[in-house]
Amino acid sequence: MLLGMRIGHDPRRDTSGRYAVEQLCDACGKPIHGEHVTDDEVCGNTSGPGFYLCQRDRFGKKLEKMSAPQRRTLYEAQRAANERAEGSRPADASPKSPRSPRANSTPPAPPRKKKSPATLMREITEFISPDASAKISREKRALSSIADDARERRPGPAEILRDNAGAKVSKRIPHTGTIATLYDAREAGMSVEGGRWKTVCEDHGAIVAHATRRDAIPHLASPEEWCEECREK
Repeated sequence: MLLGMRIGHDPRRDTSGRYAVEQLCDACGKPIHGEHVTDDEVCGNTSGPGFYLCQRDRFGKKLEKMSAPQRRTLYEAQRAANERAEGSRPADASPKSPRSPRANSTPPAPPRKKKSPATLMREITEFISPDASAKISREKRALSSIADDARERRPGPAEILRDNAGAKVSKRIPHTGTIATLYDAREAGMSVEGGRWKTVCEDHGAIVAHATRRDAIPHLASPEEWCEECREK
């Protein structure tokens, strides 16, 4: 997603120095607080009228996974919600210096509960296509089934020791869910460069050489120390 130029946001209402209610972000509904950015891909590379977006990294990562039409729908829905919320406040409301309520004044409306990013994205998906939610659920179930089948077909430690020459010790590591195996490189037909004994991550293919078996054995229990993909889990 391409973000437009940063634009300073001045919360002052006018030259009198009074502060207005903070402008709300058209993506997450939170106050912008300082600079805001625009979405070039949605706004057509212009700074206005555009949408006002804050620079919160956590929500920005979720926006990057959405297409431009989905982001536009999200911005329009959130802007409408922001305008409804601002319309329910008194015209001279100010978070900087709130006024004391009068005895005969109407009690303020309860604060509107903000929706989480996950809830907003689900509502946007359902708004774009009524069948999208059901389709996504079916795809998730299909992918889960494929992953289960792949795990079932993958040989376990016993099969690895039985079917591979030079395999001496093989075990499934509980905290990573992967299998680590110790090989004698000479018997396995592997290169002995760096050391005769090799610890191998069967799931990701990472290999580390060791001079002696005694040095290699402790590494089997901690593949995240020498396998980058296990570390990222």
